Amino acid sequence: MSLKLPVAVKDLPEERVKQRAAQGMNPLQLIVYTEPYDVLVPEPYKRVAEKIYNFKFRTDDIVVTTFPKSGTLWTMELVWALTHLDRINDTQKENINDRVFMIDDDFLDMVNLEKAKLRFSEQCPEAEHKEGVTRQLAEAATTPRIIWTHLPLALLHPDLLKTCKVVYVARNPKDVCVSFYHFGKQLGERFFTGTFDDFLDAFMDGHLFYGPYWDHIRQARQQKDNPNFHMLFYEDLKTNILEELRKLSSFLGLEIDDDTLLKVADYAKFDRMKSNPNMRTNLLNFEGNHCRKGQIGDWANIATPEMDAKIERWIQENSEGIDFTFRYK
Repeated sequence: MSLKLPVAVKDLPEERVKQRAAQGMNPLQLIVYTEPYDVLVPEPYKRVAEKIYNFKFRTDDIVVTTFPKSGTLWTMELVWALTHLDRINDTQKENINDRVFMIDDDFLDMVNLEKAKLRFSEQCPEAEHKEGVTRQLAEAATTPRIIWTHLPLALLHPDLLKTCKVVYVARNPKDVCVSFYHFGKQLGERFFTGTFDDFLDAFMDGHLFYGPYWDHIRQARQQKDNPNFHMLFYEDLKTNILEELRKLSSFLGLEIDDDTLLKVADYAKFDRMKSNPNMRTNLLNFEGNHCRKGQIGDWANIATPEMDAKIERWIQENSEGIDFTFRYK
């Protein structure tokens, strides 16, 4: 029996379209939002939202979820390597799209699904594309799955954390904003044409996809004591990856020695991911490499003192009650 979607999915009001346009966002891009939670996503979400919410997770699934530009691909490759030690060399010939399932593909208009559609016609010959290519491919898979999404937990099946293991990655909001900005600029006019100051305002106002940022973080942090939930911090991965891999492998129920963990860390190191196209998602009309710098503190390279004061006020106003402090360098 299907569950009713706990939100209404509505077209973005004209007033908010104008607000986003004033902040450099493309006003012609069709956007919807959820009520409650105010999650902004492309319009095709309206068609697949209930199906994604009712997606049946399995006990051997591993789900990786983050706010965008928080280290998702890196974490996903670490999870994949930890659970596929005998297949690490496959990444030289097998794209990440073919090894994991990003269920958001079914509503993001930036993802190249041509290869997935070919697989879809072979594996799901009776199914229809409009019902969601990636979701149905995942449902047809017979081996343990790694699934990733940027959707907040409230928009995923309520039994998710009773069923399988979830890995959540958090990154400090200043560097998320910078990374998201550069990504938006690379996507070009169909997404964003403004300045960094414009983008900062859109980020803080929750006018970017998957916002608001703090709601996403809070929903995750509420699960910190759930035995099926593991929260990683991007900054900890950067500064002490061996210790973080020990914790992650233990959470996944794996017994892996330090020498092997170091091989996993080397496999997924930033320079390798940046240079190997098979360790990146295939995007449409995208010029550049969405593995850009991967640094902690890149905010300082672009933000003015006025911008820093602005985001510091926003952080103080919105982080009340959060039981950790982000590292910014």
